[in-house]
Amino acid sequence: MFGTDNAGGVASVLDWLQRRGHREVAFVGGPSTISTGAERLAAYRAGRESHGISMDDALIDTGDFLPGGAAKAMHRILDRGMRPTAVFGANGPTTLGVVRALRQRLGTDWAANIAIVSFDDLDWFEFASPAISAVRNDAATIGRLGVAGLVDLINGRSVDSLRVPTEFFDRSAGTS
Repeated sequence: MFGTDNAGGVASVLDWLQRRGHREVAFVGGPSTISTGAERLAAYRAGRESHGISMDDALIDTGDFLPGGAAKAMHRILDRGMRPTAVFGANGPTTLGVVRALRQRLGTDWAANIAIVSFDDLDWFEFASPAISAVRNDAATIGRLGVAGLVDLINGRSVDSLRVPTEFFDRSAGTS
């Protein structure tokens, strides 16, 4: 298995949120039947307490890693009466759904009160207002490792799993 270091990426988001004083952080994840969804949710749950983030599970919901499912999940969090100061979207399309739901529910004023952060960085995040900080993963390296691993397996060689490190890209200072 070649993939992203989900735990490391989530830890970088939690560090960023903690430095900004966020305690009421909503998490909109993906399906737990997909390893990425399960790993990112587990890392978020595991890291909340040590980062001073609310342990209230009413701030957590899951969608389908697509904008529509994420918007529904964000609406459910708000329907529970939760008012997060930040929302962590578990991938790029999920983050889009979160932004749509917040805009639908709270109008354009939501951005002054709620920080958005994403696992996965999409090109449009720099144009959001405020810009969305995000975890970047190196899909090209993961793809190259996967192909090389497949070739090794075909040629009878053993292959070890590898998690590729992520990088957190902070856009909070207005840089891109």
